[in-house]
Amino acid sequence: MTIYSFLLNWIIGILIFGWAIFQLAKLFKNSKKGKCGGCDSSCEAKALMDAAKKRNS
Repeated sequence: MTIYSFLLNWIIGILIFGWAIFQLAKLFKNSKKGKCGGCDSSCEAKALMDAAKKRNS
C-alpha cells in the first residue's frame, strides 16, 4: 500500500463521516424547530405529527 492510497482512503473516510455528521446536525436542528426531521416537504409523516400535536394541545 502506497502513501497515496493511504491518504486517499483517509480523505474519503473523512468526507463520509463529515457528510454523516452534517446530515445528523440538520436533522436535529429541524426537529428542535418542530419541523419534520427528514425533509421540508408535506408528507404523510408530517401530517400525522401535526395531527398529534393538535390532539395533545
